[in-house]
Amino acid sequence: MSTHLKPLFSLALASGLVLACQPKTGQEAGGMPDSTAVATPDAGAVRADLQGMNEKWVAAAKAGDAAAMTALYTDDAIVIAPGQPAGPAGTVISSMLQQAKFENMDISIGQMAVADSGDLAYITGPYHDTGTLSDGSKFDSVGQYATVFKKVAGEWKIVLDTWNEQAPAQ
Repeated sequence: MSTHLKPLFSLALASGLVLACQPKTGQEAGGMPDSTAVATPDAGAVRADLQGMNEKWVAAAKAGDAAAMTALYTDDAIVIAPGQPAGPAGTVISSMLQQAKFENMDISIGQMAVADSGDLAYITGPYHDTGTLSDGSKFDSVGQYATVFKKVAGEWKIVLDTWNEQAPAQ
């Protein structure tokens, strides 16, 4: 080895040994997680948060308040509603509220899952809505929904929302 490379080689070897001998932290050493580890999401707390979101959505829908409903969604959220093309939440929600006045709504959480990261979740379940259409006729809608939530700045927001009306009994 050249005499010019010996000091660099010695420095690299010494640095490598120092780094290799550093104590491992948290999970690496088989001990408690370190402070940078992500905590497992509390499913009960998430369920309560998402149920609260459902309640806000229902209150805004019954009030016909498109702005309050749209505020529950991320800026880039997509809504897929029966009888309407998929689109931005604000557009679809405004159109829906122009077509229908909701009188009663029941939206229940059936299934829920939360990502290990704690920043994404989805819920599915049944819904039952009644109200009056813009032409004055009454409606009674029963179906199921799926909603995907994303945590934005510590607050749950809807990123994808879809519902599907069941065909009336024959």
